Amino acid sequence: MGELRNKVVSYLQGHNAMSLATAHDGQAHAATVFYVNDHLDLYFISSPSSRHGQHLAANNHIAATVNEDYRNWNDIKGLQLVCALLRRVSQWVRVSWPTESPL
Repeated sequence: MGELRNKVVSYLQGHNAMSLATAHDGQAHAATVFYVNDHLDLYFISSPSSRHGQHLAANNHIAATVNEDYRNWNDIKGLQLVCALLRRVSQWVRVSWPTESPL
């Protein structure tokens, strides 16, 4: 793995919550979900009846952030991603890093 990829994977492994943004039919929604990662693949549990679960069933495009709490906005560090969901297995949802990413 390259140096940037190693840093991203390490950051993901050091955290467990992401802000998940979904949209469907002109309605946007954001929710914090707990995740686990396998390298650059992120997995989270989502109920199909939740608002974001319903959005994901209709529109598999998401945006997400993984970051820490800060008091000074100049100190903010985190990760942002935009991608399409690859797979839903039961209540587990898999998100993979975009293939066009420089990682």
